Amino acid sequence: MNTFQQKSSLLKKAQFLASSGVVLCLMAYNSAFASTVSTSSIISTSSISDSSIPAQQKPKVLLFSGLAQSSLEDRDSQHIELNYSNPIRLSQLLKDSADNLNKFHIDALLADTSAYWAGAGLFEYFPHPIKAEVLSQIKSLSLSRPETLGLSTQQEIVQSLAIGKRVFTPLDVDLVRIDKKHNPLLSRNFTFVLPPRPNHVLVLGAVGKPGQQRWQSRSGADTYIQQALPLNLADNSYATVIQPDGVIETHSIAYWNRNHKDIAPGAAIYLGFSRLPSELSSFNANMIELLRNKAL
Repeated sequence: MNTFQQKSSLLKKAQFLASSGVVLCLMAYNSAFASTVSTSSIISTSSISDSSIPAQQKPKVLLFSGLAQSSLEDRDSQHIELNYSNPIRLSQLLKDSADNLNKFHIDALLADTSAYWAGAGLFEYFPHPIKAEVLSQIKSLSLSRPETLGLSTQQEIVQSLAIGKRVFTPLDVDLVRIDKKHNPLLSRNFTFVLPPRPNHVLVLGAVGKPGQQRWQSRSGADTYIQQALPLNLADNSYATVIQPDGVIETHSIAYWNRNHKDIAPGAAIYLGFSRLPSELSSFNANMIELLRNKAL
C-alpha cells in the first residue's frame, strides 16, 4: 500500500470514529501525529466564554501510535486514552499532546522527530467540502484539456490529502499560555494535528510533475517549480506559497522580479493556470483554499 492509499484509508478511519461519537482522536499517520473527531465544531476564539460551556462535557482523547507502520488489522490496539472530567483550555491540549509524543513510534529516517509546531493544525471537521469541488474541477479540466500533463497525478494527490476546516488560531505554546484571548476553553469536537518536522514541500498546479520534493534550505519557489516542469499555460511571474501554518504568501519567480523568500518544510507551492475555461475560473482560488486547510 503506497503513502497516498495509507492516508486515504486513515482518513476513512477518522470519519468512522467521528460517526461513533469520539470527541478527539490524536493519530499518527505517515510518521505524523494527527487527531480526528466527530461532527460538532470547536467554539471559535472570538465567541468563547466560560458560562457558555455545558458543565457535563467531558472530553476524551484517544492517542493512536504508529498507524503508518502497522497493519490495518492492528490499528485499534495501538492507542492511549486520555479522559477529562471537564472542558480544557487549549494550553492543556498542547501540553498533553507534547507530553505524549514519546509514546508514538516515529520514523527513524526523519532528520528531526520532535514536534513541528510550525505545522500544527486545529480543525473543526474533516473533510472540507471544497475538496470534492476541487476534485471535480480537476476532472473537468482534464476532460477539456486532455493534453495537459500531470492532472491525473494531481487528482490522486489531492484525493490522498487530509483536508479539514482549519481553525486559524495561534498554536504557539508560549503565546497561548500567556495570552488568554489565544487560550480558548475547549469542550466540543475538533481535530488537532501535531506532526514531526517533514523533509519535503508539495508542488501542485500548472506543472507536469506535481508532487513532493525534498526540502532544501534557502531554495526558493522558482527552484522547486522548475523541477516540477512548469506548463506553457502556467503563470510565469508569481507562485503562491502556503506555509505549514496555513499562511498564504505570493512569491515572485520570474527573472525580472525574483526576490527570495524562505519556504518552510511542509509548505505547499501552487503555480496557477494563466488561462482557464470560464466554468473553471475559480479553480486557482479553490486550490489555494484547499492547501491552506491541509493537515500535515
